[in-house]
Amino acid sequence: MNNQLRQIRDIQIQADRICSGRASLDQVEEFGKYSRELKQHLSTHIHDEFVQKLITEIPDLESAMNGKDVGSGLLDGVLLLLGTAIPLLSSEARKVDRAKSVIKEIQGKYSSIGLVLQNQSE
Repeated sequence: MNNQLRQIRDIQIQADRICSGRASLDQVEEFGKYSRELKQHLSTHIHDEFVQKLITEIPDLESAMNGKDVGSGLLDGVLLLLGTAIPLLSSEARKVDRAKSVIKEIQGKYSSIGLVLQNQSE
């Protein structure tokens, strides 16, 4: 249980770092991978029904980042036609910004899970 609580605290710290600073797309993708692995680990090793419900509510960061709104695709296309490098940079920045809101949601779910587990261990 202590190892799980440590991992939950660790992912929350990583989420804080990403959301409060200028994160790269690579950092965001690594966070998403870690979140998926932790989610799988928790769902396998924790059998509390309430915690299982919280685990299933943790969004998948990769899926959220790949969801693209129509307007941004059109803007990318127009800028690409202009022959600038801005579309690639702005596309990556938009992905990171979109990811930050999902990361905050993921962080909140892990926070809730951590509180429940901590209360159960006391």
